[in-house]
Amino acid sequence: MSRLASLLVTLITIFPGVAYAAPDIIRQQLPQSIPHYLKWGSLFVDLQVNYFKVFFLVALIAIVVVEFLHYVVIGPKKYRESGNKIKVYNLFMRIVHWVAALSFTLLVPTGLIMVFGKFFGGGGFVRTMRVLHFVGAVLFVVSVIPLFFMWVLDMLPESGDIKWFLVGGGYLTKRDVETGAGKFNPGQKIWFWIATVLGSLLLITGFLMYLREPSFVVPFVKYQIDSLRLAAIIHNLTAVLVLIMFLIHLYMSLFAVRGSLRSMITGYKDEEEVRYMHSSFYEKIKKQLTK
Repeated sequence: MSRLASLLVTLITIFPGVAYAAPDIIRQQLPQSIPHYLKWGSLFVDLQVNYFKVFFLVALIAIVVVEFLHYVVIGPKKYRESGNKIKVYNLFMRIVHWVAALSFTLLVPTGLIMVFGKFFGGGGFVRTMRVLHFVGAVLFVVSVIPLFFMWVLDMLPESGDIKWFLVGGGYLTKRDVETGAGKFNPGQKIWFWIATVLGSLLLITGFLMYLREPSFVVPFVKYQIDSLRLAAIIHNLTAVLVLIMFLIHLYMSLFAVRGSLRSMITGYKDEEEVRYMHSSFYEKIKKQLTK
């Protein structure tokens, strides 16, 4: 093997991205030159070069198109102001939620910019996004534990969730329908579990890649480079699902129900919205008031 190829072999064991820049004639020699390359290396390179960008781009375009069509064809739910307000979120809940929201607002776009770094010209701009991505991860660490424990019981399945799925959550019709949902509907519950559990998985794999010292965490992987590859594969595949659910949650919060975002500012929802969109929760509140 040439001296240049030998140098690339050494570099790729530390920085797998070097493989993408190697000339084809040299790249063909690399798999046979790196220990256990075929275990995770070939899969990692194939996904990184041919698939990850496609996964993210298709997910992004598909969700945006579907949400646009929903807004144009069905439109947002609009409920008249009844004047009666129901308190749903206390101040602590709202603060924790907004810290978590800020973390995802930083993590998602900066993550996408890093995935499509070549399109943005790389360099200092992408490196700055990497720093902001890390800041978003720190904010997620601060918020995810209190977020999980303050809402975990409310996020467990309920019998009314079945009705919510049967009526499409009330979002597939312009009519007002009682959805059977509790304090949180099944869509919110799915997002909660994805955001906390898969978000934590993203956090772990992200820090492994950032620190580049994952061997102590992944003892069944012999080589550090394979640990990094495995962390990158898990991180990117998980991030696609989180991206999809984040965009759906964002649309539901900002556009699907007129004025719904206000509840995370004031803590109150209008009675009419609760009556239809969270009908099971509404019935429980009515029973408490009549006691």
